[in-house]
Amino acid sequence: MYWLILGVLCALFAVTALILWQKWAAPWTQIEQLVSQVARGEPPSTFLINGGAGPHRIGLALETIFAHRQELERQVAGRESGTQTILGAMQDGLLVVDARSRIMLMNRPFEKLFELRDPAATYHPMPVAELTKLAPHIPWSSYFAQYNAPAFSTIDVAIPAFSLDSPFAVRSVN
Repeated sequence: MYWLILGVLCALFAVTALILWQKWAAPWTQIEQLVSQVARGEPPSTFLINGGAGPHRIGLALETIFAHRQELERQVAGRESGTQTILGAMQDGLLVVDARSRIMLMNRPFEKLFELRDPAATYHPMPVAELTKLAPHIPWSSYFAQYNAPAFSTIDVAIPAFSLDSPFAVRSVN
């Protein structure tokens, strides 16, 4: 008789443990998968989670977070579109840099002004001797020495069509 009662108690314990596991432990794998999908911005197939009331609430909260994220992404896309429209309408060149002097934004007139779109327009290596012939009034050797430039024989003139009155940039090629 005791064996029968012990068997029934063990079976009751096993059923209770299985139900508790399904209601509280098993949903965490689904929750983990939902959180990963929401973090990557992927729409989950469902936000319904098997289990008790707690996991259901978490699923609903994740659905709210995902909807809020999508709305914020739509707003950002709309603002970027508006910014691009304004920048596209500007005729003046505009360059925006952050506190670390990294380029954050530039418009088309700026790119055209400095010929930044066409790599062939911004890469013009020439011998230093040729640069000296083009602008003999500039003491190039003392200029480069002033900035402790290493010895080089070729230089990249970033804006090739320059006159004595227009600015130009130079950087060492070798």
